[in-house]
Amino acid sequence: MIQSSFCDYEAISLCLLFFVVGKEEQAMPYLLYLQGGPGFEGPRPSEASGWIQRACEEFRVVLLDQV
Repeated sequence: MIQSSFCDYEAISLCLLFFVVGKEEQAMPYLLYLQGGPGFEGPRPSEASGWIQRACEEFRVVLLDQV
């Protein structure tokens, strides 16, 4: 099972963090994914599938976006 959570900071409007449940305490590197740009949203998946699911096997996946 893969867990996702939202975080909100002043400079970053949206942050999605995906990781495998059961590996919360395990030291894993972060994989930062940046997409979008001025006027374009980054992806906002509600669950991990495809490349995110595969990446979660080895990384904590972070998707950043400004809204």
